[in-house]
Amino acid sequence: MGMNVVYFTLGESIADIEIRSQLLRVPEVMADLRQAQEIVPNMDLVSIMGSQELFMQQPKEFQLKLAQLLQEALFKRWKLSQVKYDTIVERRKFSDSNEWRKNIKELLHQAPEFHMYVFGPGFDDLEYEIGKLKFKTPPQIFLHEVISEDPMLDWFWPTIMQGAKLSA
Repeated sequence: MGMNVVYFTLGESIADIEIRSQLLRVPEVMADLRQAQEIVPNMDLVSIMGSQELFMQQPKEFQLKLAQLLQEALFKRWKLSQVKYDTIVERRKFSDSNEWRKNIKELLHQAPEFHMYVFGPGFDDLEYEIGKLKFKTPPQIFLHEVISEDPMLDWFWPTIMQGAKLSA
């Protein structure tokens, strides 16, 4: 019996203006951004998200809050896909990397197969860290990057990933 895991990365990839500007085209992202705008009426969140200069002027903690907002919007969209999930792991809830690794290892000992639905965008260091784990009997792990697997969002993700590979 396998487990379906929803995994939220730290969301550091939204520091990339190209990723942010493309995500602004996702209806759920814009709806949640407009809703958040009501909470901070003195800031133009759409302008901040659409400008590298304005975004980088924001405190790191605020940038991560915006990443979280984007991830939550993508999660709402993904839940419409009817995939049932067993648990949620949020990287941002672990300030200590060792605690996060321990949590992932304990989780991956609970079943022989895992489908991890990753809300990044991208995988951050999840793939690398899973590759370092040792198991007596390794589970089968399937990583799903939710944007690239969304048939209505695949119009922009391959181009972004190609650009990311070229700049790596």
